[in-house]
Amino acid sequence: MQISEIFESIQGEGPWIGYPATFVRLYGCNLNCSFCDSQYSRDGSFVEMRPLELADDILSRAPGFIIFTGGEPCLQMSDMKRTIEAIRKYDPTRQIAIETNGTIDFDDTIFDVVVVSPKSMSVVELWSHRPNVYVKFLASDENDIENIRRRVNMHIFANIPYVMPIGVTPEGIIGTSKVLSELIVSSGMNIAFSPRLHILMGVK
Repeated sequence: MQISEIFESIQGEGPWIGYPATFVRLYGCNLNCSFCDSQYSRDGSFVEMRPLELADDILSRAPGFIIFTGGEPCLQMSDMKRTIEAIRKYDPTRQIAIETNGTIDFDDTIFDVVVVSPKSMSVVELWSHRPNVYVKFLASDENDIENIRRRVNMHIFANIPYVMPIGVTPEGIIGTSKVLSELIVSSGMNIAFSPRLHILMGVK
């Protein structure tokens, strides 16, 4: 497997916000978004690890949630499944999540939580109805919120969707969050705002 980095931090986004977790950032992505806050997972360096070796590394760290992220982790789904099988064999109590852009379909039942951050609205229909899936929209302005409002009204979501501010600095997140919070309230959507807590804290 190609691993960009493994680190322990506080989850800064989505349904597990505020919880300690071990993050496994897999290398490689099938998109190249201009606003990406982890471009190094696509253009930087990586280390090679076997699935069982990765599982041992994860289990040796502090107990907590395990989150596979990227890049786009689904590009390495076969090896990721083997890693998860090994983790669950030795510690079936560990909660495991994946963060994905949703462009690659997969068996979501192997994860406790799936967080889909669609970069194209066309993938929302594929994921919104699944019981363990949370859709996390990115937004920066009124046009984004209007596009999200239309999608929210078009689909049935198994879980309340999130809106997250685009930004890579604390100052950018704070400024965008103020604008988005006002737009969300006035839109009347049944949606939750998710700050990017790790960026505000200055940690990974």
